[in-house]
Amino acid sequence: MSNGGPVLALTEGYGVGLGSQLPFTLPDGGAGLSITQTQDGLGLRRLLSLVFTLTTSATVAARVVTVEYQGKDGNAFMVAGTATTVPASQTQRFSASVTGFQGGTQGATTLFFSLPTFFLFPGDVLTIAVGAIQAADTVTKIRGVFELFPLSTDRLPPLEP
Repeated sequence: MSNGGPVLALTEGYGVGLGSQLPFTLPDGGAGLSITQTQDGLGLRRLLSLVFTLTTSATVAARVVTVEYQGKDGNAFMVAGTATTVPASQTQRFSASVTGFQGGTQGATTLFFSLPTFFLFPGDVLTIAVGAIQAADTVTKIRGVFELFPLSTDRLPPLEP
């Protein structure tokens, strides 16, 4: 640890300080709402991948989609996204990963972008924000993978015999 404390992977029980992949889904957002997920106290999390779909209404507006890493105070400390806007009456899938997509690369039906490798601490908030979101716009099919780093041996799965 940078504060001179012990390295958990070396000083604690099996698995503490070592990451494991944790797939997750989030419920579809209500019409006109951005998506938020507050991190629980099970450990530190690093977002490895995120896929979701934005369906826009017929109301004219240029929607800009970002993934925000917010502290407990609600202020973003990192923002990722594409430089592409989503116009009215469109369905656009987004795919983000830490593996290094080129920013804003567009496939036939998917926009790809990179995620930063920052950690989310307990109480931090992951947000899928849609700028200029309209009342009938929806964010759906939200799937991703976190890398979870337990902070305590109490949070580890039991060892197999």
